[in-house]
Order: sequence, then C-alpha cells, then structure tokens
Amino acid sequence: MPGNKKLGRGFRVLERETSSRRQASAESVHLVPSTPTTTPLEGESIREVPISSISPNPFQPRLNFDETGLDELVHSISATGLLQPIILRRSDSGHQIVVGHRRYLAAKRLGMASIPGIVREVSDSAMLEMALLENIQRKDLDPIEKARAFEKLETDFGLTHSEIGRRLGMNRSTVSNYIRLLELPEEILAHVSRGTLTMGHARALLAIESGAARLAMCHKIIREKVSVRDTEMQAAEAAHKGTGSAKHKRRQSKSAHLKELERRMQDCVGHKVTISQTAAGAGRITIRFRTTDEFNNIYDRLKRAFEGRPATSNTGAT
Repeated sequence: MPGNKKLGRGFRVLERETSSRRQASAESVHLVPSTPTTTPLEGESIREVPISSISPNPFQPRLNFDETGLDELVHSISATGLLQPIILRRSDSGHQIVVGHRRYLAAKRLGMASIPGIVREVSDSAMLEMALLENIQRKDLDPIEKARAFEKLETDFGLTHSEIGRRLGMNRSTVSNYIRLLELPEEILAHVSRGTLTMGHARALLAIESGAARLAMCHKIIREKVSVRDTEMQAAEAAHKGTGSAKHKRRQSKSAHLKELERRMQDCVGHKVTISQTAAGAGRITIRFRTTDEFNNIYDRLKRAFEGRPATSNTGAT
C-alpha cells in the first residue's frame, strides 16, 4: 500500500526516544522485580509497630475485602498468632502499609496494640507493584481492580504495557486486555467486579462501539444467561450492523504492516492506536484516551520524543 514505508520511517524516531526514556525511567523508579519478601533484608529487623501509627497503602489496588476470609484470618491469628510480619514504610504520620493490609485489619479487629512489621524504604511505584504482586498471587483482585491498577502504573508511572507485563510475569497482551475493559460503561464494570458478568463477556462487549448498545447487550447476557461464545457472535453481528459492511471489510483487510505499526506505536505511547490509510496514501492516526490525565500523559511522551527536533512539513498536509 503506498505510503506505508514513509509512515514507518517517521515512527522510528519516536521508538528510539521512547527506548531511551524507558531506560532512564526504570533507573529512577526502582520497581521491585519479584515477590516482596517478609524476611528482613540486610540492616532490617522485625519490630513491634504501634497499630495507631499505621495507615493503609494509598496505592492499594484491592477495593473490596472478603468478610468471610477476613473472619477466618482473625480466628487464625487469635489461635496461633501472627506468623508473618507486615511490610511498612515511614510516612509523615508514622507508617504506611506496603504489604499486609488484611493482617493489619485482622489485628485491629482483635484489638492488638501493635503488630510485627518490617520498615523498608519503598517508592510509590514499588508500593503499588508489591501490593499488586501480593494480591495477584493470592488471586484476590477482581478483573476491574487489576485493570485500574495496571492503568495507574501506565498513567502515573509512565510504564508501557510490555514493561508492566514483564514486572508482573504476564504477557503484554494480557495487560492490554485488562486495561481495555475500562473503556466499558461503569455499570458493566460493576457487574464484572461483582461476578455477575465474566471478563470473557466484558471483552466481547468491546466489539460494540455504542455505550447504549453495550449496556443493552449486558442486560441481555445477565437476563438470559448468554454464554461467552454466543455473546462474541452477537457482539460481532451488532458491530457489523453498526459500522456498515464496507467499513467492516476495510477493517478486516488492513495490511499486516499497518497492524504492526499500530502495535509498535501503542507500545510507545501506552494507549490504543488506530491507523487507517487509503489506497492513495492519505490516512489518519487516532490515539484514544479517556481522561485529561491520560491525554497529558500522551502529550508528555510525544513532546519528550520530539523535543528539540526540527519540524518537517509535507506538501498537502492538513
């Protein structure tokens, strides 16, 4: 298709700049690469920390705690004591929890005056990652809690989906699929969090462009107990009707080169990218964002990539 090679050449500049920025970011952010250990590191020790001096992890990705599981933990600690210390970091008001929020809640319910803890130097980004690791390994987070946590790593700390995946032992596509769920209406997200709608159903609904149509399909799934497979088929049919057969065919026939450019550009800017191009070579690049913060994140990445470089002009550009 005419113009594809030119489109790729111009993009390599952004890739080079993004690669350099990622390396610098990784050196400054100091994310932990593995499961947080509750064994004291060199220079650390387990100490009794007053409960009154402890506040929750402000980056805790888990929004809902199972009461039955918490009651069982309270009973276990009451019977055998707290077998594993929590991890804390110092704060202006005393200490913040890094890992061990459930143990902290259980200790409070038991009326304990203090709790065994390890005080560790931990950055904001590492706090979020460590809490994610703890919850993911116990499979405690629902899909939407995971999606919001991954999005926070992306928007607040500038990590790409690939970088998040490497840190948490996931494929890039898995991270992207979770974050894409956040494009759905809040009502649908609430159903996924409650378990009345599966992640498979939610992913199928992404094929439908209209928010109203997505909600209508969601209500039908719950009411009629529609399977994931049938939801995928019905959503594809609805998407086809909504976009028109000609547009659908153009989307299906998109070249492998453009698809690869979309993937590479999405990895660089950290957001959904769509590239369309006519046979004559004209086209459009669309970068999707949902909030002002996401827009600012995209703008900052592009600005850093091209700052100081002379602008080039193309005849006929608009």
